Amino acid sequence: MQLQPWTSRSTLLRTLVLLTSALPAVLAGEKTADSAALSRPGPDQLIAGIVPVEEAPPVALKINAPIARIHHHGRAHEHQAEDGDNGLLVPRSSSSSSPFPTTFDTSLSNNFTSDTCGDFFNTFLADSTFTNCHAISTLLRDSSSFFHILSSAASTSHVLDIACSADVKSCASAMSNFASDLLDDGNCGQDYADGNPLVTNAYVNMITYEPIYRATCLQSPDTTDYCFVDALTNTSNPVDYDVYLLPYGSIINSKPFPTCNACLQATLDIFSQWAQVDGQPLTDSYLPSAREINGHCGSDFANVSITAGQKDERPSDTSMKLSVSLPFWASLPVGVGILLCI
Repeated sequence: MQLQPWTSRSTLLRTLVLLTSALPAVLAGEKTADSAALSRPGPDQLIAGIVPVEEAPPVALKINAPIARIHHHGRAHEHQAEDGDNGLLVPRSSSSSSPFPTTFDTSLSNNFTSDTCGDFFNTFLADSTFTNCHAISTLLRDSSSFFHILSSAASTSHVLDIACSADVKSCASAMSNFASDLLDDGNCGQDYADGNPLVTNAYVNMITYEPIYRATCLQSPDTTDYCFVDALTNTSNPVDYDVYLLPYGSIINSKPFPTCNACLQATLDIFSQWAQVDGQPLTDSYLPSAREINGHCGSDFANVSITAGQKDERPSDTSMKLSVSLPFWASLPVGVGILLCI
């Protein structure tokens, strides 16, 4: 499988983020105003008790940490703060005049081997089953409109609010079907075999929908932001963003490394599950990256006790419920508490 290089886009993104840091007052005001109005976790997700990394050991998990209530991201309703929520989640309007970014908004062309492939692209890009999933996996590499949105923490958070409200299970199934149809010889099978980057990217974007959904919808209660937004706006370590490129096959194997914190660890937990699924690019990128990150963050920071590509199907709901009580986490030092119900 040929994957399009991501070096130039990643470099541009880091430059864009660094430029925005020249306006600290603006960004600080924006974040203060909006963070109190953001509803965060996607459906079926729960994160509890993450504390700043400077207040805990780098590989810190608090075995007996209190578990927060499950908060479902509402499509038609708003979150209501409850006793004990500490104001982490508050109501937010779902209305917005800003259009959702689209994939292949600048790079789509007629450079296909067959007319049927171009027709298939036009068909699935206009299909409401596809567009209603608001798949972040289709935007990270192949959307100019999303790239420009990333310069604003508030705008990025709003995009994630929408994306994380999608039904992950039905959308994952739909994306799998689109990917299968894409490879049909009557659609884009020949272009895929020839390594057409538009087609190979589209295929990978579809099959990585769920792991990227799970990772980008994680929330850090300490900052009340999505972990993805925290990574994006961390100008002191822009490579925090690079971890979200692992599902595409990108590898982190040299300095600088992402910040060793609970968000990174939770993200790697998700990727470790999907690295075991045959056909996922994570089967090649997760273990080399996790081992290098462990060399920086601690030997038990990321789970490297897996066999890549050993499974034929997506992780079960049971295996995706990552908890500090599982055997793998039983020996980790006490520090930060986190539970993911995904």
